[in-house]
Amino acid sequence: MMGDAKGLRESYCWTDERTKLLIDIGLECTHKGQKLNTNFTKEGWTWILEEYNKKCGKKVNMLQLKNKWMVLKQIWNAWMYLKNKTSWWGWNMDIRIVDPPTKEHWDDYVKKHPQGKHFKNAPLQYEEELQELFQGFVADGEGTICTSEIEPRPITPKVISASNI
Repeated sequence: MMGDAKGLRESYCWTDERTKLLIDIGLECTHKGQKLNTNFTKEGWTWILEEYNKKCGKKVNMLQLKNKWMVLKQIWNAWMYLKNKTSWWGWNMDIRIVDPPTKEHWDDYVKKHPQGKHFKNAPLQYEEELQELFQGFVADGEGTICTSEIEPRPITPKVISASNI
């Protein structure tokens, strides 16, 4: 049990099956139009929580759900970095894993992307689904708003492809 501001709560074990269920519900919510750029609307998050708890049969709270979602984004970003920024590294295409040129290269990658440390031995699970959920939006600093600005600049989402990374 862990403590939080609302008292004690149970920890939650995210199995592969539970993670896949969350991804599938996230895709369904996306298809229903409950997503704004990189995140779900408040109504979308509420729907995802209700659907997940109904289909899983084990209750999670919103914090647990959003924390897992953030980890999935971090894993996706770590995978995309490997695919797009290390093209000069070796790749075992049969089992879809990276083969870094040196241990130092791998250690440097893991320091910057700790959620991707397992990619040396296994590929990204649910790659197609995560691509649909997260592809096209990255934080590059452009379109950011300073709190002291009187008139915020409009934010224009960028579609990311291999050609502009």
